Amino acid sequence: GGALGKTDIELFPRAQAEQFQTHDRQVLESGVAKEFEEVAWQADGFHTSIVVKFPLRNASGQIHAIGGVTTDITDRKRTEEALRESHQALRRSQEDLRELAGCLLSAQDDERRRLARDLHDDMNQRLAALALDLEALARSLPPSLIEARHQLASVQHQVVTISDDVHDLAYQLHPSLLDDVGLEVALQDLVRSFGQRENISVLYNPQNLPDSIPTPIAGCLYRVTQESLRNAAKHGKASQVVVDLFGSPEGLDLSVKDNGKGFTAEEGKRPPHRGLGLISMQERLRLVNGVFTVESRPGQGTKICAWVPVREE
Repeated sequence: GGALGKTDIELFPRAQAEQFQTHDRQVLESGVAKEFEEVAWQADGFHTSIVVKFPLRNASGQIHAIGGVTTDITDRKRTEEALRESHQALRRSQEDLRELAGCLLSAQDDERRRLARDLHDDMNQRLAALALDLEALARSLPPSLIEARHQLASVQHQVVTISDDVHDLAYQLHPSLLDDVGLEVALQDLVRSFGQRENISVLYNPQNLPDSIPTPIAGCLYRVTQESLRNAAKHGKASQVVVDLFGSPEGLDLSVKDNGKGFTAEEGKRPPHRGLGLISMQERLRLVNGVFTVESRPGQGTKICAWVPVREE
């Protein structure tokens, strides 16, 4: 009752009243009903409403007043805002997790490189020196100590075998060929050593590769191939693998296809298949703006594909 006969300016704060009056003028000028979203201050805070305003006409058809129907949507707006804030927080969390994953992969590669260097430059050198000392000791023994000579030769052989194993481990941690001669040759060596070690036939087909491949991309594709071969042998029980690496003006295409056991799409979403290094491979590709896909069916093997854009220097 206290509002009867009073204007918007008398009832509401100026900015609010001017908004209402602007909407009223739009209805008066157009002569048709219009819908607006209006915000008004009330005792418990600001309220948002959907307001339908329409002209009221007298008997001669002239507009003499503005009518309105108001629907309070404050709770809906608050819910939408809370949902929007939740989505923003989730997106920030996802971005933080992806950044963390990238940092972890980079830290892992740095640590592998350091360990490989320590194994090769320190442990392997010490083992080589030990093998030489044993050989010198065996030569210094008199011919009468034939049994001791045989024992020393056996120990020397074991030391050489351990040295070879340390060299292989260092190379698996970080292949020096990748730094020295590039991806094509490093993959050729990986395929050769893997086939011999696992007694699996591996066909390697590189085509049209650029002369220079950026180090992050080369490292990514090497690790994806290494992990794919490991999965083919350990989990797929494959007898044959084909590794294709093709270059084009747009980028590099890598595929690793095996004839192993394979798995269904549903199985691929659950352990153990979900944990076969697929997540790390996918993350590695994302870090170099690449694309990663997995195709697999029971009894028909698995094919892992990666594409990376490469701009030639």
